[in-house]
Amino acid sequence: MALTFDDLPAVGTRNPDEDRSLSTPEIRAINEAMVSTLKRHHAPAVGFVNERGISEAPDTEERRAILRIWLRAGLDLGNHTYSHVDSNQLSAEEFEQEIEKGEASIAPLMRDE
Repeated sequence: MALTFDDLPAVGTRNPDEDRSLSTPEIRAINEAMVSTLKRHHAPAVGFVNERGISEAPDTEERRAILRIWLRAGLDLGNHTYSHVDSNQLSAEEFEQEIEKGEASIAPLMRDE
């Protein structure tokens, strides 16, 4: 059994108290705190990556650095499909392409570690 987190590295991108989007450094701090808590409690976790979010964001390298925090802590990253589409609306071939494109975008991170 493991905790799962959706849409890494964008977890916590909105601050509902202030109705604003958080900056990437604020997102990084949230992820560092989550990873620290998970490690302190020996909680297994998988972060499902929003691959388009790390491939097309203006701060791509910083967002990849956030994912490296998870990897260095020994936590797992999961493939969330590249564009987070409704898989029920895709053909089997289109779904496979989404998985492959997502995998290709996070594979370099896995090799870095």
